[in-house]
Amino acid sequence: MSISLEQLLQGPLSDAMTHAGQLAMLRRLAGSPIPPENFVFAEVIAGQLGLNQSLPVSPDLDWSPDRPPSSGRRGDL
Repeated sequence: MSISLEQLLQGPLSDAMTHAGQLAMLRRLAGSPIPPENFVFAEVIAGQLGLNQSLPVSPDLDWSPDRPPSSGRRGDL
């Protein structure tokens, strides 16, 4: 059985993105937020987690753990 690209995006990939967002939200609620990063340029190494992971390659310089994430709309603080 084969699936279309649309089904792949609407199914497992969408589910994975939802869960990643839920984990980020729970980390923020627990007081240990995850700084945003452009994962296109990130150095991702399987098994290298926690304090041993690579530093962000393209971090958001305006990010603060005390401020909620911006939606990207003008006028957001």
